[in-house]
Formats: sequence, structure tokens, C-alpha cells
Amino acid sequence: MDANKRKFLKMTGGVVAAIGLPAMGWYSSSLFAAAPIIPNRRKLVILHLDGGNDGVNTLIPIDPTQFGLYQSMRPDIYIPLANVLPVGFDASGIRFGLHPAMASLMPYQSNLALFPATHTGVNSNRSHFFQHDMLDAGLFTGGAPSLDQKGWLGRYLDNKYLSPPGGIIAQDFAGGDQFLLDGNTFVLKFRDPAQQDLGTGSTTISTAMWNDIKLVSSGTTDPHLRTYSSEQHHVFDEVLPRLTAVNFNRLPGATYPTGLGSDFKKAADMLIALPELEVIHLSQGGYDTHSTQGGVTGQQANILKTMADSMAAFYADLVNYDPALNSNVAVIVMSEFGRTVHQNQDKGTDHGQATSWMVFGGGIRGGVYGNYPGLELAKLEANDWLRTTIDYRDIFTELTGPRFLGATAAQANALFPGYAGATNPLNFT
Repeated sequence: MDANKRKFLKMTGGVVAAIGLPAMGWYSSSLFAAAPIIPNRRKLVILHLDGGNDGVNTLIPIDPTQFGLYQSMRPDIYIPLANVLPVGFDASGIRFGLHPAMASLMPYQSNLALFPATHTGVNSNRSHFFQHDMLDAGLFTGGAPSLDQKGWLGRYLDNKYLSPPGGIIAQDFAGGDQFLLDGNTFVLKFRDPAQQDLGTGSTTISTAMWNDIKLVSSGTTDPHLRTYSSEQHHVFDEVLPRLTAVNFNRLPGATYPTGLGSDFKKAADMLIALPELEVIHLSQGGYDTHSTQGGVTGQQANILKTMADSMAAFYADLVNYDPALNSNVAVIVMSEFGRTVHQNQDKGTDHGQATSWMVFGGGIRGGVYGNYPGLELAKLEANDWLRTTIDYRDIFTELTGPRFLGATAAQANALFPGYAGATNPLNFT
């Protein structure tokens, strides 16, 4: 093989890695055979608030006793009661309100499910990396990062698609930084899927590249080269043409903010154009607020506003385009852990334990779910961490199970090693 062909293969292999082709050659068994497109009615969007979001200032207890404790623990960063946006009561009768930066979500309260104290177990490791691994692998209270080298959503896709599906069923805007979608099933991992020419400026790049690959690998009997050739065939002849069908210049039915809003706009474009698309993963950074966190205004307020405005625009955009599609899309907002209940000397908060999660969408039953653990010192972990009262797996299995995506309860539970199912189902879908 000459030097130019070696250079070309090295370059195209990097392109495949960048867009998330699985390392194993699962596609080689059906060499050059296109898989059928299977539409998915239900759609799951996962938004990770990276860095550990302060849930105590996101979903705030506003009954007199709890609010008094909350204010005393955070004299410089608490949200004044007059600014809190009331949203309802938890199962124990404690009333809650949202941070005022999230005002754009208030018109959609009936489709906003809130979970005040969600986490992966008692006294879990408070390292960002460890908690990312826990959540991605679907574990609870410790253990190996991944027993099968798969993420829990990777297991879901592998179990559902026993043979390679056609089209794009999953897109990761985080570019594969987390492994929750890792498995044997194809996942597109373009950080910007609108860059369909792979940065070359040529809209015919996939055809040209594939033609060159065929010249290199045509007629080969080498199993590794045949696998490589079939993988490239899938990417350039099936995936990229599907992506080209997406109109990223579509005029939206709502105004998206910059940054995260741009990703939500592209997610809407893909959901509209790709009926097979089932799972989307997004990430927003900036939540590691050890100093100058702010209260009504400031660091956390700014990113919460971007998050809320992006989700509200996404909802309004889908409603404007297709109400039926909107009713079948759920957005789950999660974070690896919460922050300390007490502010620190730098007017920020340090790594904690439980935090607030939420699920948002046209088919979601709004309200505050679970029992708040309380801010009394005796009810906290280590006198400073919000105690976990909602097992995060209860949320994910309801979304993947028969009430939403459609797996059986047993199949959904099996995505999470050692999980026997929800003791008290949340029923937010």
C-alpha cells in the first residue's frame, strides 16, 4: 500500500472515531447491506449539568421552617422569598419554588416534574470523575466503573436493536466525553452535527471519501480490512446522507439562546427530520461553583437561565412544528451530585450529595415528587450534604420502561446492575 493511501486511511479512521463508530466491527456481518429505518415514537433527551449543580438554590423549600434554615445556612447566596417562583408541594407537604432565573419554564409547570433530592446513594464518592462513572454505568453506592464496559443507555440500545438499525438512533452532542451511550450500537458523536462536510467545505466529501476507500479495500480477503470497509460504508453511505437530510437552517418556532440553546435547536432539527432518532445527549458546564456562586444574580443564575430558556424554546419550537412530536419527547435534567447546604468562606458551595433533577416534556405530569429530607443538621449527611430520598434509577427506569420508551419493567431494571425496581414508583409519565 502506498504512502498516500496509508495517510488517507489514517485520516478517515480518525473521522470515524470522531463521530462515534463502535470499535468492534458489528456491521461486517452484513457487508454493504443497508439496514431498514425503524421509526421511534418516543424520544429521550438527556441534559447533564456538568460540575455538580447546587440543587438547594435551584429547587428551594419555602415553607417557614425549612426556608428559615436555608436562609441561615446561606446568608450571602440565598434566594429571597419574594424572588422564588412557587411550583407546588412534595409528598410530605413541603412547598417549593424555582430559582427566579428559571422563569421561562413557569408557563409549562404542568409538564415539569421536579425531584428535590436525587442521587446515587448514601455517602457516595464526591469526585466528579467517580460520579460520572457511577451514573454512566448505572451503578449505586460504589463498585467498578463499568462491569461490561458499557453505559446503561448503551445496554438499552443493544438490547433493543439485536441487529444493526438503519439511520441515526442516537446523537451525543458531548462528543463521547461520557460513556453512558457506549455499547455495540452505532451512536453519532458530532459535537456540531450541522458540520456535515467534516470541515472540508465540500458537500460531496462522503461520496469522494467512500469511492477512495472502495479502491483501497475492494476485493480484499483480509478480515480486518473488510470490517474497516464495511464500517466506512455505514458511515459515509448511510449515516452522512441521513444527516444531510436534516435542515439545520430551519426557521424555528421560538427564540433559542446562544450556547446550549444552539444545541437544543439542532436537536429539534434532528428530531423533526429523523423519525428513527430516539436518544439525544447534551451537556452544559459551569456548575462547579466553589466561589462567587451568586444568588438571584451571578454565576449560577446565568447558567440556570440559559438552561431554562433553552428548554422552554425547545418545547415551544416542537409544539409549533408538531404537537404530537412534542408530546412524545422527554428531557431529563441531571447532575453528578449537589453542593453543600452551607455556603463556604468564598461565597460558594462545595461538593455535596443529593441534588434536584427534573423531567420536562409534553407527556410529563408536572409536580414535585418524593419526600424532601429536610435541612435540619440531624437529617443531613455529614452535617452538610442533602440526604438522598430519590434513587436516580427510579427516574431512568420509568423513562426507559413501559410507561415511556417501551422496554418491559424487567428489561428497564436490568440496565442497572443490582437494581430490583422502584419500591414506590414515581408515576410522572
